[in-house]
Amino acid sequence: MTNFNDDLFSVLSAIFAKIDRQTVFRAVEPWADELWTQLRDSGFTTIGADADFADHAAIAKAVGRHAIALPLPDVGLARWTADRAELAISDEDVAICAGLEDQDKVAAVSLDSGRVRLDGAIHRVPWGRQATVVILPVTINDQVRWIALQGDRVEVRESVNLANEPRDDLRFCGVETSRVSSVGPQPREVRARGALLRSVAAVGAMEFVLEASLAYADQRQQFGRPISRFQAVQHHLVLIAEAVASVTAAVDSAVHCAPEHRLMMAAAAKIMLGEQSAILTRLAHQVHGAIGATDEHPLQLRTRRLWSWQDEFGTAADWATDLADELVFPDSPGAWPVLTPPLAELAERNVGEEIPW
Repeated sequence: MTNFNDDLFSVLSAIFAKIDRQTVFRAVEPWADELWTQLRDSGFTTIGADADFADHAAIAKAVGRHAIALPLPDVGLARWTADRAELAISDEDVAICAGLEDQDKVAAVSLDSGRVRLDGAIHRVPWGRQATVVILPVTINDQVRWIALQGDRVEVRESVNLANEPRDDLRFCGVETSRVSSVGPQPREVRARGALLRSVAAVGAMEFVLEASLAYADQRQQFGRPISRFQAVQHHLVLIAEAVASVTAAVDSAVHCAPEHRLMMAAAAKIMLGEQSAILTRLAHQVHGAIGATDEHPLQLRTRRLWSWQDEFGTAADWATDLADELVFPDSPGAWPVLTPPLAELAERNVGEEIPW
């Protein structure tokens, strides 16, 4: 897979490789203050709209490959959104984007004072308990507005995903804020960007799983020879490699496609991730046997994240339904004419909603 920004990926990988991972399985992944401070001092936590998507993708891939329990991609997404919405955030803030899922319901009322009052709940926010600023979209008078809300104004109900990463519910009850913007991206655009960043991070994890499976199959001896010599194990390894290649191709296509096709391609990448991560994780654990599931083994750090990430920023089923709604219509000439250039049918239906990133 393209590393997008090779220098940024290499620097982050060198930092992450030095982390002590002796104790890796906990009820909840702890917040690594020392590492976060190092990343903040190096400028990695303040990257927003001033950086290319390639930079955000390089960060996400490094986080995925090294199973880093910090919300670097999520903070990057929030800062990119805030920059586009012209909402100022300090360098010390941990900003998190929320309210992008259909089940998130936040009622916003514009007050005579110019402030906005919020009531409602947002579910499974990444590292919500650590957020000092929450960036979320609301609808006021049929217009989308972006809100920046201080984290200490929010009630937090703590939870975790399958990888033990914090995924917290945030509740608002009459909370008021004056930090409101009438400009910025559409929520669907931010959700697609988040989905693509999760897919990039997943590719980093999948590449690690493939390399670990190949190495273990060469090292593990059975009946006097490496298990990689057995045809059944070879078949597993080939299918794992195919899973990595297919998701990699989908992600690369989404990152490098024309802006008017990016939303559609990001959906395809997330769908491919949902399909192939299940295959990869099942076969990788079969190759490793019971050892791959132990607390001390690095494999489960990646596979548990893959099980979790495929459902975040929309599941494969969500994006498949969304994509089908765009591509299946009464006068469709068929899948091939619709999906191949010059994409005239899609242009007429304004499919894609041009995304400038």
